[in-house]
Formats: sequence, C-alpha cells, structure tokens
Amino acid sequence: MIDTMPLRSQVIQKSKAPKTTHKHKADSVGGRKCSKMKHSAARVKNLRWPHPYYLRSKKANAWADNILIPKDLEEWQMLINKSIRNPDFYFSNDGGSRVCLIDKKNGVVYKTPRLSDFRRTQNFSCVKQDEILFQLYRNSRFYDGKYASYSEHKIVTLKGNDTYNDTYKDCPMIICKSIENFTELDFYEKIPKSALHQFEKLGFSMWDVHYGNFVKVKQDQGVDHYIPIDGKFMGLKHGSSFQSRRVEKLREKSGGYRYPKYIDYTR
Repeated sequence: MIDTMPLRSQVIQKSKAPKTTHKHKADSVGGRKCSKMKHSAARVKNLRWPHPYYLRSKKANAWADNILIPKDLEEWQMLINKSIRNPDFYFSNDGGSRVCLIDKKNGVVYKTPRLSDFRRTQNFSCVKQDEILFQLYRNSRFYDGKYASYSEHKIVTLKGNDTYNDTYKDCPMIICKSIENFTELDFYEKIPKSALHQFEKLGFSMWDVHYGNFVKVKQDQGVDHYIPIDGKFMGLKHGSSFQSRRVEKLREKSGGYRYPKYIDYTR
C-alpha cells in the first residue's frame, strides 16, 4: 500500500527583505555615511553558511517554489522512511559521503551529507561539490545545451531537533532536478571514451569514472547521452579551487582515471 501520509512542512514562500526605518549616521573616522543594513550584510558575508555564492535569483529558483521541502532532520528521516516503503515512487541511495533521494513523480533530487559523518566533521563541502557539475550542464556545448535547465538548484538548511539531541545541529541540503528519462548504468557497464573526451574538451577534468556516477539518456538517433551525476571527483582544468587541485593530483597519481576498467576505449 502506498504511504500517503504528508509531511508537516509547508511550501517555502518567498521572503521579502526587511524594511529599515533607521537613519544614517556619520562614520566617526571619515565622516562617511553607513547604515545598519550595510553592517548586517558584512556580517552575513563572513558567516560560514550560507555563503552569498549560493544565493540565487527568484527566476532561477522559480521551479522550486512549489516543492515540498523538509524543514528539519526529523522530517527528512520521515521522507527517507517513506521512500523505503514506496520504492516505485522514490529512489534512494546512500553514497560514501552523501544521502541521495529522488522523487520520481516530481523529478526532484534531495542530497544531504551522511549524518554520521556530518556530526563528526560539520563539513558543508558536500553542497559545493556539485557546483562544477552544474557548470558542465550550463555549458552550451554540452550536448548543445540540452541539459542546461538541470543546473538550477536550491540550497536549504535542515534544523536540528531533540530527536537527535542537537548533535547534528543544522544540516545543509541541496535540491535539484532529476534528469528525465534517464537509465542507470548496469554493473560493470562501460562509459565511452568519446564522451569523456567531450567533457575534457570543455575544460572539465574527471577522475572517479565508473557506472555509479553516470546515467544515460537514449536518443532517437540510437546514440546515448552519458551524463555525470556526481561532481565529488570532478574539477576544472587549470582551476584554482581546492577541489580542482585535488582532482588533478589524484589524476597524476593514478595516471589518468581511477577505474580504467569502466571505460570503453573503442567508442
């Protein structure tokens, strides 16, 4: 029987910027005028989370306005339990560092760090790892820009609660679109070298190449599109970010890709 019990959270509404009624005061050093709003923005900029880099325009987040989003870790666990009871409507996967859940009906992907690891490290990098992946989707030369809309995403914070004794604190969640009509690769299915070569030509460097990090979409011409879905070990060629430098070092140590056995060098 399908579980139809709804979650308690409501649809997140767009919030308006707070109105300010204070007056400008002169700076004691240079006589310049500044506002409390400016100081508040400066404080937010220095916070570890959220970072202004992830703030998206209303237009970019319009697709996520009517999506049911868990508001805390308890509701997230309820959604995971619901997916286990209804595998025909949900797909869930526990990776090495993240938990991924796909709502097949709405085509929505939810990703959070593994709570056991996040409790220990309090590391928010898991929500940054897919940024390079979204850059690839947005590239107009990536399958002629057909998958650009899948780069749209939303980042929210799940509140901690008494169920977990506040040991997890607030936890980040990234929400994005699921690629339509995708097919999972079979165990030991190989990725064509031509597809990887295309990504390299666009300036994207990959290392962790195996069946679990790709999906394929069948085309009318009989040629499948191979699309990466995990950006953890994906970098930019000559990129200056920590992730890009790490991927380049791993490629140097391994002599290229991590799993050459999953690559079809004949295609």
